[in-house]
Amino acid sequence: MTTMLDCITEQPAICETILRDEAHSFGDLDRLLDGRTVTRVLVLATGSSMNAVRATERHFAAVAGVSTVTIEPYTFSEYETIDTAFDLVVAVSQRGTSTSTIDAVAAARARIDAPIVAITGDVNSPLTEHVDASVNIRCGDEAVRYSTKGVTSTVLTLLLLSVRLAERQGRVVEPRDGREGMAAAVAQLPRIIEDAERYYAGNAAELDAVSRISVLGYGPNIGTAVEAETKIIETVRVPVQGMELEAYMHGPLFELKRDYTLFLTEVPGVSSAARLRQFAEFASRYCDFVHIVTLGAPTGWPRELALDLDVAEVLSPLALIPVYQVFAYRMSVAKGNDLVAPAFPDFRSAMRTKVAG
Repeated sequence: MTTMLDCITEQPAICETILRDEAHSFGDLDRLLDGRTVTRVLVLATGSSMNAVRATERHFAAVAGVSTVTIEPYTFSEYETIDTAFDLVVAVSQRGTSTSTIDAVAAARARIDAPIVAITGDVNSPLTEHVDASVNIRCGDEAVRYSTKGVTSTVLTLLLLSVRLAERQGRVVEPRDGREGMAAAVAQLPRIIEDAERYYAGNAAELDAVSRISVLGYGPNIGTAVEAETKIIETVRVPVQGMELEAYMHGPLFELKRDYTLFLTEVPGVSSAARLRQFAEFASRYCDFVHIVTLGAPTGWPRELALDLDVAEVLSPLALIPVYQVFAYRMSVAKGNDLVAPAFPDFRSAMRTKVAG
């Protein structure tokens, strides 16, 4: 039986395929955008797809010079009516069966004079019947319903889209921010997964007993934090919140207790990293379980997973999201949660969140 860990360990090979097949994957979109200038994009996504988008928004802004407005599909369909000045609409849905995303695409078609593209793992899904072009994230079927390889594939595909939009505008993309940096990060994924497994094993007693978790990040790793929240809630089924570091200090901090667990997500070499370390020192006075997941070298912090990698901040979610996927899987196994059987078998039929596809 395929497990969530199998899907996690498939990610390096899948990401290599995405990089290798980029030109083919984006062929239809390239033809659709021929002669068009794209500087403002509406993105429709929910769930883990939304988290993947949030992990790449900084790349679009800083590298491509593209402004992205990301809206939950249901919110867009029901409430958004004023802002229609977009050059491109991007609908992100791994399986392409999200009812709210399909409905939002129909609403966008009626309101916005711009081409619509689907970013999806199934180019024959119901969503693709309603768009002008599709880009395949090439993750294949996710046998376990809680997305892992689909999230990482979506992140990488969106980063490639950002690079391609930058190139269309004649912008210079530094190698470490572009394909070269992505390939280097992908090449490290097997070791990242191994390091996460090793760290979990060394802290299993504490992590298996978690009662409340906060995952914090900054910059593009706000996306990492909210995806960690989603994955741990889905699989471990304990209270979790994923937040921006500074936002956590303005209210949520006051719930902190001695036996809660904090994961602080760090990319060294930026100003926010010093702020994160300052907060780690403070939080450790009131919480016994303050973990730091860093791209940097070891610092001696008692609970620190130091990946010691040179990855640009705008690409860092590629390296950091899989760490939390491993943690989520291992903690779910320790709690005896069945990740194959649906937790609520009648939910989709009762709430019509998915269409057949």
